[in-house]
This record gives sequence, structure tokens and C-alpha cells, in this order.
Amino acid sequence: MKEKTILKLLFPALALLFLQSNTQAQEKDTIFRGLRIGADISGLMRYAFGNNASQYAFSLDMPLNKNWYPTLEVGYYQQNTQNSKLTYQLAGTYFEAGLDHNLIGVKDSTRIERDMAYLGYRLCFSNYNHKSSFYEITDSLWSPYTGSFEKQSNNAFWVQVTGGFKTELFQNFFLGWNVKMNIKIYTKTSSGIQAVYIPGFGKPSKNVNFGIGFSLYYLIPF
Repeated sequence: MKEKTILKLLFPALALLFLQSNTQAQEKDTIFRGLRIGADISGLMRYAFGNNASQYAFSLDMPLNKNWYPTLEVGYYQQNTQNSKLTYQLAGTYFEAGLDHNLIGVKDSTRIERDMAYLGYRLCFSNYNHKSSFYEITDSLWSPYTGSFEKQSNNAFWVQVTGGFKTELFQNFFLGWNVKMNIKIYTKTSSGIQAVYIPGFGKPSKNVNFGIGFSLYYLIPF
């Protein structure tokens, strides 16, 4: 009699434990796990439409937990301008590191969890140089002035607030779109001659710059 009573109590307990472990396993299977590698295609699109500048950027992100994703982006920018009044070259790299917060959160659908609608925060740095073998400045009152300058090194720091989407087109391949707001903290020039553009940031004459980007991603699952 005691054995039957024990079995009556033990069976529901084991069944409940099994259902709980099975539910946890299913939830675990739907959580995003892996390293997502991205390539920014915005710079290539601008270059294809005749821009005299080219930009290449690659990114990495992976989940820290259900909502936060550490992310790193490394980019390279190059500009060559040549006309009757100016011969100018600029080149440099930039780095952006921070966190993205997934606003969608964890749902039952695996697809929703792998997709992202996010807000992100970054600390950014750029090291770049520029030079001009010839430039001409014209003025209505004075005769034209011509000059040149050797390669000058510069660097800049800024913070970035970004938001966007990453959606899975098909298994492990994603398309992303984002808007960035860059807020300048500090710039340094070696000779006082400021470059026409800061890689990753934008125009140095502005303290705040905005940008739009498009990226393709591939997820390497763990």
C-alpha cells in the first residue's frame, strides 16, 4: 500500500520534471547562439555611383545574453580628388566598439529571436592621414594662391548612438539597415590642417554627423 502511494506521488513529480526539462531544452534551442560577421555595402554602393571615395567595413557581433550583443566594427576609407584646382589624397582606418540592445526580446519563434530591432552604443576612434600635391585658392580681390602640403597624420574620438534592423533572409544570412548619430569628442591634427573627412565620423566641421548604412551578415552557429 505504501509502495502504491509512493508511486502515485513519484510519477507526477517525474512527469513534471520531464516536462520542465523539455521546455527548457526547447527554449534553449531557440536562443540565438553564434558569431555574426557583417560587411557594410554602403561604401561600395556610393563608389559604384561615381563617388571619388571608397569605404570598406566589417563587423562582428554575438549574444552576451538574451538582449545584449557586444559588437565590433573595423573600417577603411580612401579618397582621391583630382581636378584643375586640387590634387588631394586621404586614407585612414576607424574602429567602433560597443553594445546593441535587441528590442524584440526572446519570443517563441526562432526567426523573431534571430532577427533584431536594436539600439546600439559605441566608442569610436579613427587614425587617418591626408596630403595635397597641389591646391589653388581663388579670391575676387586677390590673385590666386597655390600651394601644397606633405602627408599629415590626424586622429579623432567620438561616441555613437545607432539604431536599426537585422533580418534573416534565409538560413544564417541576414540583411541589415541602420541609422548612426556620431558625436565628436576630440580631434587632433599634426599641423593644424584639418582633413576634409574623418573616416567613420564624417565632416570634421560638424560636431554631430548622421549616416545611413546597409550591411550583409552571415551567422556562424555554435
